[in-house]
Amino acid sequence: MSSELFEFVSESVLFDGGQIEHQYRSLSERELERELEAYRTLQLANSPAGKKCVRDNSSTLKLFTGSTDPVYGLLKQSALYLDQVVIADPVFHFTHQWSEHAKTMNEFIGLKSDGALNRLKLARSAQYLIDLRPMLQAGFVIMLPITVLFEPPKEIPYRASLNGFSDVLPEPLLDFYRERAIVEAVKKTDHGMIIDGSNEIGRAIHIRFQDHLGEDARGYLLMEQIVKSVDEKTRQIETVQYMPESSPDKARYDAWVYQSINQTAEHSYKRLLLENTLAAGFGASYLCTTPFTFELLEQFFPDEQTIAENTVNSLLRFDLPLMEQIDVSTLMRIRNEDGETFQNFRNELDRLFRELRLVADPKELKIKTENAWHELSNVQVANVNQKVKHLESQLRLSIVIGAAGLFGAIQTGGFSLIAAGIAVAQGYKSYKEYQFQQRQNPSFFLWKARRK
Repeated sequence: MSSELFEFVSESVLFDGGQIEHQYRSLSERELERELEAYRTLQLANSPAGKKCVRDNSSTLKLFTGSTDPVYGLLKQSALYLDQVVIADPVFHFTHQWSEHAKTMNEFIGLKSDGALNRLKLARSAQYLIDLRPMLQAGFVIMLPITVLFEPPKEIPYRASLNGFSDVLPEPLLDFYRERAIVEAVKKTDHGMIIDGSNEIGRAIHIRFQDHLGEDARGYLLMEQIVKSVDEKTRQIETVQYMPESSPDKARYDAWVYQSINQTAEHSYKRLLLENTLAAGFGASYLCTTPFTFELLEQFFPDEQTIAENTVNSLLRFDLPLMEQIDVSTLMRIRNEDGETFQNFRNELDRLFRELRLVADPKELKIKTENAWHELSNVQVANVNQKVKHLESQLRLSIVIGAAGLFGAIQTGGFSLIAAGIAVAQGYKSYKEYQFQQRQNPSFFLWKARRK
């Protein structure tokens, strides 16, 4: 955590406890916008140093996630077992200035006055950042303004499709999204638009995916349009859009839902591709924050190769003790001053993981994975369990010992459509060329915690 950011968090009203508690009730919209503008300038200026810090860390126990949803529990649980976690700045995306078109649409759907800035969500994100401060100061968590890459353009492009956008992704991938799509009706009330959870036919819907976070969810309005003028020389048209009181017929509604699901899937996949590209650039494994993304990454490979030939989906699947009721400052002190046993575990896991990521043959990888599992579970995990019991006695705390499952996968041979996209995004002609240059197989993790 840079000294400039530490100073800003200490002095800015954005991170004042009283303001957060009351959701910035005493501040005007313009006052909040000025603080957010200052925060944006600071974080963009600090971003190069943060990226360098990540790239300078050669550990294979680095994870990256572009999600702004809080992963505080995960970070706390994994703090003794991972070297570094790179996350998206949870406050930065509030610094984006909406276009006049977006503001007009917000007002149209009932988000007037302060509607463009969700103060409740901002307050929660600011508190999340404050809670992360010990981890940021310890260098365990690196926070970057990732969401600047996801900001919409000022001018929203007009898109149309004759096939309902059924060609935006390969069919098997679209099927994966469609099977998990949840479509809910949205109703307009005196307080704005609400998702009522029904599938009633209407002109407003919300689409999300099962076992997935809301960042990839999207809302859609089925409006009517009248063309007022067409200028053939400038290739510009002027239209008027309005929302009828009546619902569309079922055929039109079904077609609209179909194309909306496809567009939401396209958005989700492009985000996943970009996040994996960033992870590869940082030399980090991709952290799946939901079972949805882990399952997607496991399943999709080039047609000529099968999943069985290319994945080891239980590379790391063992329980690690975690301490749920210990404060994060004490946890960071243990990591930095009394964490030799955990450091030994990380060093051994790093060594074994580095070796496994260089294996290209799936059968060889399976054998080496089993050997690595045996070595870690019989020696290193046993030492960790003993150290946790000692800490419980030493700190005189009633530490609730849970069980954290670290699920990891390394892809060999061909990779998924994701990796093919990464190769193209980074300028390689083929995935094989990308793989040769990287000299390491891509990997990803899903962290699960449960009580014993």
